[in-house]
Amino acid sequence: MSIEDLQHRISAEPGRLPAPPPPVEAVIGRARAVRARRRATRTAALAVVAVAGVATPVLAGVGPWRDGSAAGGGAAVSVNPPKADKHGGTVFSGSADGKKWSVSVAAGRCAADDGDLFGCLHAGAPGQGAAADLASTFQTYTSAPVKYRIRLRPDVARADVDLTDGERLSLTPAKILDTPMAVFEVPRRVGISRVTAYGADGRIVAYSIAYQSPTDAQLAMWYRPDETPTQPVAAGTITATVKGLPATVEVHTGPFGICYTIQHQSSPDDKTKVPNTTCQPLPSATAPAPPAGPDHGPMGDNLPSNAPRWVALGGLVDNGVDHVDFALSTGTFRASTVRIGAFSFAVCIIEFGANGFTMIGRTFYDASGHVLSYEPSPVK
Repeated sequence: MSIEDLQHRISAEPGRLPAPPPPVEAVIGRARAVRARRRATRTAALAVVAVAGVATPVLAGVGPWRDGSAAGGGAAVSVNPPKADKHGGTVFSGSADGKKWSVSVAAGRCAADDGDLFGCLHAGAPGQGAAADLASTFQTYTSAPVKYRIRLRPDVARADVDLTDGERLSLTPAKILDTPMAVFEVPRRVGISRVTAYGADGRIVAYSIAYQSPTDAQLAMWYRPDETPTQPVAAGTITATVKGLPATVEVHTGPFGICYTIQHQSSPDDKTKVPNTTCQPLPSATAPAPPAGPDHGPMGDNLPSNAPRWVALGGLVDNGVDHVDFALSTGTFRASTVRIGAFSFAVCIIEFGANGFTMIGRTFYDASGHVLSYEPSPVK
């Protein structure tokens, strides 16, 4: 998640005044450039912030991943082909549970007229290996439908979205500033199980198994038409204590990728907790985990943030890593690795603090205490 997305989500929580922007920049520093480089190499990673002393992760079970198998048919959702309006703009429309909706995008613009849907957040095509990117509006547990925007690669002419109630939506994109995009809504009780991308010749380009988070669906892994995912589903919770209160990161791994969920709060005093999930692709032959070394750190900082209460640093590490020391301007904190499925994670959960902090670097150790590598921050 970007800093802009975090601030948008904090300010967009229904029924609340916009919270003052947390001092995220003091924590992240030049992390935007670092994240961009890591995303370009398809790093699967996790981020968190903590208290003085050592944060000791605890592994606990979480609920199983919902595979999204059909639970009966129905006609809860419809979507129409996009149309041009009289001013040259684009109108997306459809219905959810019989209620019609429409989203208009003016010519030469990238934002929806209601300000409620993400616009073209990134220029150009989806990331390496991805046939499409899926994004939703920030939603809490309400009766309102979940609004999705899907951004397609130029060679994708159509995308089919399989829903958990057995329905299938066939999406025809419209170009918004040269980016093929489509919009649809689904009732909150209905999830997304799979998205399939087709070329102009009608052949499947790639497909993705969606991770259905508590508030929306996430796409991270994309597979070739002849590729069968074999990654088993595993889950665990990494827990620490921040000012006497539990701070947790749920981790799910499977054919959908590696997904992290935190309970987001808009302020330290806010009792409302909203699940916030982000997914990263699995390391694979085509998207390997970055090598450990002084110039190539084995982790990134892409976990959802709970700022201003706490943030997370760390994430996926090589299985040979036993623990990681996080050197911050406020001290050094150690995170022991936790095994979840076939992967290892080193996560340091730390209190954000009134003044934030800066990251100096992190040191990776094996079980004997030998230094495997040191990663300065920001990575040069």
